[in-house]
Amino acid sequence: MPNDPEDYIQAIVDVLKNELKIKNIMLIKGIDNSLIIIRSNRMMVPEIVKSLNKSGVGTIHGIIDILSLKASIPEITLNEEEQEKRKKIVTQRVTIEEIKKNLEDTSTFSLDFFTFILLSALVAGVGLILNSAIILIASMILSPLMSPILGVSFGIASKEFKMVKIGILEQFLGLIISIGTGMLIGVLGLVFLNPPSITAQMMARGYPNLFDLVVAICAGIAVGIGITGSIKTSLIGVAIAVALMPPAVNIGLAIIYNNPLLSLGSFILLAMNIIAINICALIVFKLKKITGTRKAYIFWEGTKELSD
Repeated sequence: MPNDPEDYIQAIVDVLKNELKIKNIMLIKGIDNSLIIIRSNRMMVPEIVKSLNKSGVGTIHGIIDILSLKASIPEITLNEEEQEKRKKIVTQRVTIEEIKKNLEDTSTFSLDFFTFILLSALVAGVGLILNSAIILIASMILSPLMSPILGVSFGIASKEFKMVKIGILEQFLGLIISIGTGMLIGVLGLVFLNPPSITAQMMARGYPNLFDLVVAICAGIAVGIGITGSIKTSLIGVAIAVALMPPAVNIGLAIIYNNPLLSLGSFILLAMNIIAINICALIVFKLKKITGTRKAYIFWEGTKELSD
Protein backbone atom coordinates (compact mmCIF):
# COMPACT_ATOMS: atom_id res chain seq x y z
CA MET A 1 0.00 0.00 0.00
CA PRO A 2 1.24 3.57 -0.70
CA ASN A 3 1.78 5.55 2.53
CA ASP A 4 -0.17 8.52 1.19
CA PRO A 5 -2.84 9.25 2.40
CA GLU A 6 -1.62 8.49 5.91
CA ASP A 7 -4.95 7.40 7.41
CA TYR A 8 -5.72 4.95 4.58
CA ILE A 9 -3.45 2.17 5.83
CA GLN A 10 -4.91 2.41 9.33
CA ALA A 11 -8.41 2.21 7.83
CA ILE A 12 -7.45 -1.05 6.06
CA VAL A 13 -5.98 -2.47 9.27
CA ASP A 14 -9.25 -1.62 11.05
CA VAL A 15 -11.24 -3.49 8.37
CA LEU A 16 -9.03 -6.56 8.83
CA LYS A 17 -9.31 -6.48 12.63
CA ASN A 18 -12.88 -5.39 13.22
CA GLU A 19 -14.82 -6.51 10.15
CA LEU A 20 -12.94 -9.69 9.22
CA LYS A 21 -11.85 -10.57 12.79
CA ILE A 22 -8.26 -11.32 11.76
CA LYS A 23 -6.08 -11.47 14.85
CA ASN A 24 -2.54 -11.67 13.50
CA ILE A 25 -1.66 -8.70 11.30
CA MET A 26 1.89 -7.62 10.46
CA LEU A 27 2.50 -4.07 9.24
CA ILE A 28 5.90 -3.21 7.75
CA LYS A 29 6.37 0.49 6.94
CA GLY A 30 8.76 1.69 4.27
CA ILE A 31 9.65 5.11 2.95
CA ASP A 32 6.88 5.34 0.35
CA ASN A 33 4.98 2.07 0.79
CA SER A 34 3.79 -0.22 3.56
CA LEU A 35 3.32 -3.99 3.52
CA ILE A 36 0.43 -5.62 5.38
CA ILE A 37 0.80 -9.38 5.89
CA ILE A 38 -1.99 -11.64 7.15
CA ARG A 39 -2.38 -15.43 7.33
CA SER A 40 -5.74 -17.06 6.78
CA ASN A 41 -7.44 -20.37 6.08
CA ARG A 42 -7.77 -20.76 2.30
CA MET A 43 -11.58 -20.90 2.37
CA MET A 44 -11.68 -17.48 4.07
CA VAL A 45 -9.65 -15.76 1.34
CA PRO A 46 -12.59 -14.92 -0.99
CA GLU A 47 -14.33 -13.04 1.82
CA ILE A 48 -11.12 -11.18 2.69
CA VAL A 49 -10.44 -10.16 -0.92
CA LYS A 50 -14.05 -9.01 -1.36
CA SER A 51 -13.85 -6.77 1.72
CA LEU A 52 -10.47 -5.35 0.70
CA ASN A 53 -11.75 -4.60 -2.80
CA LYS A 54 -14.72 -2.74 -1.33
CA SER A 55 -12.23 -0.67 0.68
CA GLY A 56 -10.36 0.16 -2.52
CA VAL A 57 -7.37 -2.16 -2.17
CA GLY A 58 -6.38 -3.45 -5.59
CA THR A 59 -8.96 -1.24 -7.32
CA ILE A 60 -7.99 2.28 -6.19
CA HIS A 61 -4.80 1.86 -4.13
CA GLY A 62 -2.21 -0.83 -3.59
CA ILE A 63 -1.80 -4.47 -4.64
CA ILE A 64 -3.15 -7.74 -3.24
CA ASP A 65 -0.90 -10.80 -3.57
CA ILE A 66 -2.41 -14.19 -2.66
CA LEU A 67 0.34 -16.62 -1.67
CA SER A 68 -0.52 -20.29 -1.21
CA LEU A 69 1.21 -22.16 1.62
CA LYS A 70 2.22 -25.80 1.19
CA ALA A 71 2.18 -26.15 4.95
CA SER A 72 2.17 -23.94 8.01
CA ILE A 73 3.32 -24.47 11.62
CA PRO A 74 1.15 -24.14 13.59
CA GLU A 75 -1.63 -25.13 11.20
CA ILE A 76 -4.08 -22.38 10.21
CA THR A 77 -7.53 -23.54 11.29
CA LEU A 78 -11.01 -22.15 11.64
CA ASN A 79 -12.70 -22.12 14.99
CA GLU A 80 -15.44 -24.70 15.60
CA GLU A 81 -18.23 -22.23 14.87
CA GLU A 82 -16.72 -21.23 11.53
CA GLN A 83 -16.04 -24.86 10.60
CA GLU A 84 -19.65 -25.89 11.21
CA LYS A 85 -20.96 -22.87 9.34
CA ARG A 86 -18.76 -23.43 6.32
CA LYS A 87 -19.53 -27.16 6.07
CA LYS A 88 -23.08 -26.17 5.16
CA ILE A 89 -22.20 -23.44 2.66
CA VAL A 90 -22.66 -24.53 -0.96
CA THR A 91 -20.76 -21.49 -2.23
CA GLN A 92 -17.54 -22.33 -0.34
CA ARG A 93 -14.61 -22.03 -2.75
CA VAL A 94 -11.21 -20.49 -3.38
CA THR A 95 -10.97 -16.97 -4.81
CA ILE A 96 -12.12 -16.22 -8.35
CA GLU A 97 -8.69 -14.71 -9.00
CA GLU A 98 -6.98 -18.01 -8.14
CA ILE A 99 -9.32 -19.98 -10.40
CA LYS A 100 -8.83 -17.54 -13.27
CA LYS A 101 -5.03 -17.55 -12.95
CA ASN A 102 -4.96 -21.34 -12.84
CA LEU A 103 -7.05 -21.59 -16.01
CA GLU A 104 -5.11 -18.89 -17.84
CA ASP A 105 -1.88 -20.79 -17.14
CA THR A 106 -3.28 -24.02 -18.62
CA SER A 107 -5.70 -22.72 -21.29
CA THR A 108 -3.31 -20.93 -23.62
CA PHE A 109 -2.23 -22.02 -27.07
CA SER A 110 1.05 -23.88 -26.76
CA LEU A 111 3.03 -26.57 -28.49
CA ASP A 112 2.84 -28.69 -25.33
CA PHE A 113 -0.98 -28.69 -25.36
CA PHE A 114 -1.27 -29.83 -28.97
CA THR A 115 1.58 -32.33 -28.55
CA PHE A 116 -0.28 -33.99 -25.67
CA ILE A 117 -3.50 -33.98 -27.74
CA LEU A 118 -1.66 -35.76 -30.55
CA LEU A 119 0.01 -38.26 -28.21
CA SER A 120 -3.21 -39.10 -26.36
CA ALA A 121 -5.10 -39.47 -29.67
CA LEU A 122 -2.42 -41.82 -31.06
CA VAL A 123 -2.55 -43.98 -27.94
CA ALA A 124 -6.38 -43.96 -27.99
CA GLY A 125 -6.40 -45.02 -31.65
CA VAL A 126 -4.07 -47.93 -30.92
CA GLY A 127 -6.21 -48.96 -27.96
CA LEU A 128 -9.37 -48.92 -30.08
CA ILE A 129 -8.06 -51.02 -32.98
CA LEU A 130 -6.30 -53.47 -30.62
CA ASN A 131 -9.42 -53.65 -28.41
CA SER A 132 -7.33 -52.81 -25.32
CA ALA A 133 -8.99 -51.04 -22.40
CA ILE A 134 -5.61 -50.66 -20.66
CA ILE A 135 -4.15 -48.70 -23.59
CA LEU A 136 -7.27 -46.53 -23.70
CA ILE A 137 -6.81 -45.66 -20.03
CA ALA A 138 -3.25 -44.55 -20.83
CA SER A 139 -4.61 -42.20 -23.52
CA MET A 140 -7.04 -40.69 -21.02
CA ILE A 141 -4.23 -39.90 -18.59
CA LEU A 142 -2.35 -38.05 -21.34
CA SER A 143 -5.32 -36.01 -22.55
CA PRO A 144 -5.29 -32.27 -21.64
CA LEU A 145 -8.89 -31.58 -22.73
CA MET A 146 -10.05 -30.58 -19.23
CA SER A 147 -8.48 -27.08 -19.37
CA PRO A 148 -10.29 -25.69 -22.46
CA ILE A 149 -13.61 -27.11 -21.24
CA LEU A 150 -13.19 -25.35 -17.90
CA GLY A 151 -12.10 -22.20 -19.71
CA VAL A 152 -15.40 -22.06 -21.62
CA SER A 153 -17.61 -22.69 -18.59
CA PHE A 154 -15.66 -20.34 -16.30
CA GLY A 155 -15.50 -17.66 -19.00
CA ILE A 156 -19.29 -17.70 -19.42
CA ALA A 157 -19.89 -17.59 -15.65
CA SER A 158 -17.40 -14.75 -15.06
CA LYS A 159 -18.07 -12.90 -18.35
CA GLU A 160 -14.43 -13.39 -19.38
CA PHE A 161 -15.30 -13.81 -23.05
CA LYS A 162 -11.68 -14.00 -24.18
CA MET A 163 -11.36 -17.23 -22.18
CA VAL A 164 -14.55 -18.52 -23.85
CA LYS A 165 -13.10 -17.90 -27.33
CA ILE A 166 -9.78 -19.51 -26.48
CA GLY A 167 -11.49 -22.51 -24.85
CA ILE A 168 -13.82 -23.11 -27.80
CA LEU A 169 -10.96 -22.78 -30.29
CA GLU A 170 -8.74 -25.13 -28.29
CA GLN A 171 -11.52 -27.70 -28.01
CA PHE A 172 -12.24 -27.45 -31.74
CA LEU A 173 -8.60 -27.76 -32.82
CA GLY A 174 -7.94 -30.51 -30.28
CA LEU A 175 -10.87 -32.56 -31.53
CA ILE A 176 -9.91 -32.00 -35.19
CA ILE A 177 -6.43 -33.31 -34.38
CA SER A 178 -7.99 -36.29 -32.58
CA ILE A 179 -10.30 -37.14 -35.50
CA GLY A 180 -7.44 -36.76 -38.00
CA THR A 181 -5.23 -38.97 -35.84
CA GLY A 182 -8.01 -41.58 -35.79
CA MET A 183 -8.05 -41.57 -39.57
CA LEU A 184 -4.26 -42.00 -39.64
CA ILE A 185 -4.44 -44.95 -37.23
CA GLY A 186 -7.24 -46.39 -39.37
CA VAL A 187 -5.01 -46.29 -42.45
CA LEU A 188 -2.24 -48.05 -40.52
CA GLY A 189 -4.79 -50.63 -39.38
CA LEU A 190 -5.81 -51.36 -42.96
CA VAL A 191 -2.17 -51.83 -43.93
CA PHE A 192 -0.87 -53.89 -41.02
CA LEU A 193 -3.94 -55.76 -39.72
CA ASN A 194 -5.20 -58.60 -41.85
CA PRO A 195 -8.14 -58.42 -41.95
CA PRO A 196 -9.00 -55.18 -40.10
CA SER A 197 -12.17 -55.40 -38.01
CA ILE A 198 -14.46 -53.24 -35.87
CA THR A 199 -13.50 -54.07 -32.28
CA ALA A 200 -15.69 -54.13 -29.18
CA GLN A 201 -13.99 -50.97 -27.86
CA MET A 202 -14.86 -49.19 -31.10
CA MET A 203 -18.48 -50.35 -30.95
CA ALA A 204 -18.71 -49.15 -27.34
CA ARG A 205 -18.08 -45.60 -28.63
CA GLY A 206 -21.12 -45.68 -30.91
CA TYR A 207 -24.51 -44.12 -30.27
CA PRO A 208 -24.88 -42.73 -26.72
CA ASN A 209 -27.10 -44.25 -24.07
CA LEU A 210 -28.26 -43.16 -20.61
CA PHE A 211 -25.05 -44.35 -18.92
CA ASP A 212 -22.88 -42.28 -21.27
CA LEU A 213 -24.88 -39.23 -20.24
CA VAL A 214 -24.41 -40.10 -16.56
CA VAL A 215 -20.61 -40.23 -17.08
CA ALA A 216 -20.62 -36.83 -18.80
CA ILE A 217 -22.77 -35.24 -16.09
CA CYS A 218 -20.56 -36.62 -13.31
CA ALA A 219 -17.42 -35.43 -15.12
CA GLY A 220 -18.83 -31.92 -15.52
CA ILE A 221 -19.85 -31.66 -11.86
CA ALA A 222 -16.53 -33.10 -10.66
CA VAL A 223 -14.43 -30.75 -12.76
CA GLY A 224 -16.40 -27.73 -11.55
CA ILE A 225 -16.05 -28.68 -7.88
CA GLY A 226 -12.40 -29.66 -8.30
CA ILE A 227 -11.25 -26.31 -9.71
CA THR A 228 -13.24 -24.21 -7.21
CA GLY A 229 -12.45 -26.16 -4.04
CA SER A 230 -9.59 -27.70 -2.17
CA ILE A 231 -9.99 -31.20 -3.69
CA LYS A 232 -7.54 -31.52 -6.55
CA THR A 233 -7.22 -34.78 -8.45
CA SER A 234 -5.88 -35.80 -11.84
CA LEU A 235 -8.69 -38.37 -12.00
CA ILE A 236 -11.06 -35.53 -12.92
CA GLY A 237 -9.04 -35.00 -16.08
CA VAL A 238 -9.25 -38.73 -16.79
CA ALA A 239 -13.04 -38.55 -16.44
CA ILE A 240 -13.13 -35.79 -19.05
CA ALA A 241 -10.91 -37.81 -21.38
CA VAL A 242 -13.15 -40.88 -20.97
CA ALA A 243 -16.03 -38.88 -22.38
CA LEU A 244 -14.16 -37.08 -25.19
CA MET A 245 -10.92 -38.59 -26.47
CA PRO A 246 -12.01 -42.16 -27.47
CA PRO A 247 -15.21 -41.02 -29.27
CA ALA A 248 -13.30 -38.29 -31.16
CA VAL A 249 -10.64 -40.73 -32.37
CA ASN A 250 -13.32 -43.31 -33.15
CA ILE A 251 -14.97 -40.89 -35.60
CA GLY A 252 -11.85 -40.94 -37.78
CA LEU A 253 -11.28 -44.66 -37.35
CA ALA A 254 -14.83 -45.55 -38.39
CA ILE A 255 -14.58 -43.36 -41.49
CA ILE A 256 -11.48 -45.22 -42.68
CA TYR A 257 -13.04 -48.59 -41.75
CA ASN A 258 -15.99 -47.64 -44.01
CA ASN A 259 -18.57 -47.63 -41.22
CA PRO A 260 -20.37 -44.26 -41.53
CA LEU A 261 -23.09 -45.24 -39.03
CA LEU A 262 -20.51 -45.90 -36.30
CA SER A 263 -18.74 -42.65 -37.17
CA LEU A 264 -22.04 -40.75 -36.90
CA GLY A 265 -22.81 -42.45 -33.59
CA SER A 266 -19.42 -41.46 -32.20
CA PHE A 267 -19.98 -37.88 -33.34
CA ILE A 268 -23.36 -37.74 -31.57
CA LEU A 269 -21.78 -39.22 -28.42
CA LEU A 270 -18.95 -36.68 -28.59
CA ALA A 271 -21.32 -33.72 -29.06
CA MET A 272 -23.56 -34.89 -26.21
CA ASN A 273 -20.59 -35.25 -23.86
CA ILE A 274 -19.15 -31.83 -24.69
CA ILE A 275 -22.49 -30.10 -24.14
CA ALA A 276 -23.27 -32.02 -20.92
CA ILE A 277 -19.83 -31.43 -19.38
CA ASN A 278 -19.81 -27.72 -20.20
CA ILE A 279 -23.36 -27.18 -18.89
CA CYS A 280 -22.76 -29.12 -15.65
CA ALA A 281 -19.48 -27.29 -14.98
CA LEU A 282 -21.26 -23.98 -15.64
CA ILE A 283 -24.04 -24.88 -13.19
CA VAL A 284 -21.44 -25.64 -10.50
CA PHE A 285 -19.75 -22.28 -11.14
CA LYS A 286 -23.11 -20.54 -10.80
CA LEU A 287 -23.82 -22.37 -7.52
CA LYS A 288 -20.37 -21.32 -6.28
CA LYS A 289 -21.26 -17.73 -7.21
CA ILE A 290 -18.47 -17.28 -9.73
CA THR A 291 -18.75 -13.75 -11.10
CA GLY A 292 -16.46 -11.31 -12.86
CA THR A 293 -13.33 -10.24 -11.03
CA ARG A 294 -13.08 -6.65 -9.82
CA LYS A 295 -11.09 -4.50 -12.21
CA ALA A 296 -8.73 -1.72 -11.21
CA TYR A 297 -10.11 1.73 -11.94
CA ILE A 298 -8.35 3.93 -14.48
CA PHE A 299 -7.09 6.10 -11.62
CA TRP A 300 -5.68 3.06 -9.72
CA GLU A 301 -2.47 3.77 -7.82
CA GLY A 302 -0.06 0.92 -7.25
CA THR A 303 3.03 1.04 -5.08
CA LYS A 304 5.28 4.04 -5.49
CA GLU A 305 8.89 4.12 -6.57
CA LEU A 306 11.52 4.67 -3.89
CA SER A 307 12.11 8.35 -3.17
CA ASP A 308 15.50 9.88 -3.84
